[in-house]
Amino acid sequence: MSLNDQLDYIAGFIIKDNRISAQGETALKAFVVRLQDHSYNLEKKLSEIKTKYTYENLRLLEQLDDSSLKNLYRHNRLGFWIERYQYNMIVAIEGEMDIAFGAIVNESQVFIDYFASKSEVDEMEIIYEYSYALLYTWVGFLWQKQQLYNCGIPMCIEVNSTTTTYYLNDFLYDSFSSYSDLYPDGRIQGRGYNRELTMEEIFISTYFLRSSALKILLYAEKEDSVLHLIMDAEKCQLLQGSKGSSPDLIEEKIYESVYSYDREKATSMRHIISEFKKAIDQGWVFKLVQEQHNS
Repeated sequence: MSLNDQLDYIAGFIIKDNRISAQGETALKAFVVRLQDHSYNLEKKLSEIKTKYTYENLRLLEQLDDSSLKNLYRHNRLGFWIERYQYNMIVAIEGEMDIAFGAIVNESQVFIDYFASKSEVDEMEIIYEYSYALLYTWVGFLWQKQQLYNCGIPMCIEVNSTTTTYYLNDFLYDSFSSYSDLYPDGRIQGRGYNRELTMEEIFISTYFLRSSALKILLYAEKEDSVLHLIMDAEKCQLLQGSKGSSPDLIEEKIYESVYSYDREKATSMRHIISEFKKAIDQGWVFKLVQEQHNS
C-alpha cells in the first residue's frame, strides 16, 4: 500500500472506536488528509536532518568555539520538540533549538479547527490521543523510510510541557524504550528491530504500548499461524494457533500483587513490549483488529 493508503487504513480502524462521534470522525479524516498533503515536505526535512545530524557531525561540535555548542557532542541525542495540544515540531539537540533549521512539522499545515473545540471535552481527549498517535506514526514511518536510524544517535519526540519522550529508534515511550537516557560514547545501532516496521506496526506500538494503557490485545500473523499478546496489570498471556481456530495458551506470566498498581502495570508493560519485540524479530507481523477497541 502507498503511504496515503496506509494512513487511510489506520484512520479507518480508529473511527470504528464507538467513543468517537460523527464530528470527531470528520475531524480525524481531515487531519489525515493534512498529513498526506505534507508528507513530501516532511520527508525532505528528514533527509536534511539525515545529512546534518550524524554521530560524526556532532563530534565535530567539540571543535567549535561557541561554548553553548562545544560540549553537545557528548550527549548525542536529537529531539523533535513539540508542545502538548500543539503540532509544531522543532529540531533541538539537548535543549538547544536549531533555529536555522526551523520546524520539521508546521502547525499551520496540519492543524484543523476541530482541535480548538471545547464542546466535547471527554471526546476531545480521545481525539487528541489518536491525533498524536497518528502524528508520531507518520513522522516515525518517514523517519524510518529515510533510514535516520543510520545516523548513529538516539532520536526522539519530546513533549515540552510534560515528561513524555517518544523514541523513534524503537517507537516506544520514556523508560520503556531501549534508547531512553542513552548517552553513548560511540555510534549506536539505531534501529530497535531486525527489520523495518510497517506503518500499522508503528501505530500499534505508538498507541497501545504506552504507560496509560490499562489492558492491551495485540494480534500478529505469520504464514498460517496467529499470535495473541494480552496484557493487564496482573498478567501477560501469549496465545498461538492456526488462522480460523481458537489459539491455545502458550505462556502466562502472573505478577504478584506485592507492589503498587502502577508498579505492576509497568512490569506487565515491559513484559509485553519484550514479547512484541521478540515476535517481530521472529518474523511475526502485527495487525490492527476490531477486538482492540473492546480490550
